[in-house]
Amino acid sequence: MFSLWIKSWRDLPFKIYQRGQVWRYEGKATRPFIRSREFYWIEAHNAFATLEEAERQVKEDMETTENIVHMAYAVPFLFFERPDHDKFAGAIHTYAADTLMPDGRVLQLPSTHLLGQNFSKPFNVKFIDKDEESKFVWQTCYGPAISRIVAAIISLHGDDKGLILPPKIAPIQIIIIPIIISDKDRDVVLAKCIEIRDKLESAGIF
Repeated sequence: MFSLWIKSWRDLPFKIYQRGQVWRYEGKATRPFIRSREFYWIEAHNAFATLEEAERQVKEDMETTENIVHMAYAVPFLFFERPDHDKFAGAIHTYAADTLMPDGRVLQLPSTHLLGQNFSKPFNVKFIDKDEESKFVWQTCYGPAISRIVAAIISLHGDDKGLILPPKIAPIQIIIIPIIISDKDRDVVLAKCIEIRDKLESAGIF
């Protein structure tokens, strides 16, 4: 489709978001979220006029992962460049965020791929540049690994007493429990609780 949609430098950069429902065809048991039998395949696919623009997109993907997975969801990770035997097939470079789970195993979270021209050439994805020369686009791909992020959040923040979510995504962040010793204290305590609730809500805390 890129070869139909992209014709000129004016069409670039070209960035699309793709999602689809996927079922794994395998008989063995799968693990919830980490390797679910059914999951949503979510990816961003991008095309650029130059290698430098594609490389900037890869860095932006890594920054997005940092801002969301680490800063918002409080999941620590390290980005590693994958060796050739473990990179995305057809990519020049693959960079993946790995987190250490409580059982000592490593879980791969979002990954970003510099595809170069390894797909644009066989699929004839060309554009006419400003110099009126026909050129192949440079591509990238980013997979956020949504279900595995959920698995990491549950595993890293939860405990034996149940699910614990980081404040950014917790539907309830604070519970105010009024402790009433006697009936004469009831109105004062409840009024103070309401005052605290209003202050917290005005600060964006629920």
